[in-house]
Amino acid sequence: MAYHSGGRSDPARRTAGVGTHANAATGQWSEEAVADLKKLYDTILNGDAKTTRKLVQEAIAEGIPPSILIDEAMIPAMAEVGRLYEEEEVFVPEMLLAARAMKAALEILRPLLQASGTQPAGRVVICTKSARIWSRRCWKAPAST
Repeated sequence: MAYHSGGRSDPARRTAGVGTHANAATGQWSEEAVADLKKLYDTILNGDAKTTRKLVQEAIAEGIPPSILIDEAMIPAMAEVGRLYEEEEVFVPEMLLAARAMKAALEILRPLLQASGTQPAGRVVICTKSARIWSRRCWKAPAST
């Protein structure tokens, strides 16, 4: 991670789950497209919102569906940030940078998801002891047959 100060994170382990979608495994996506997913994963993990935006736009131009970007790069990157936080390898500032990078990508993908007929899977509600409530929509790709 760009702001990581422990050096204990294994980069090979961080990118192990990227590009494992069936389409990537069957060769439907080019090696460059899978490499782009890994780059997107890394930029979110590193909290680089500007590069994340650029990579998402390039991936969309290459024809990679938004659901693949979300499921194969973005969600695994945020899961890794959470794991690194639990292991005290990153801290709140790094988590916030990663979240901002994820949000930057979703700002581009949200209109595409809506245009494709993708419906929100539900609403996430988070409460704290002080009774503050935050609410966000969660998007779920339509099931393909």
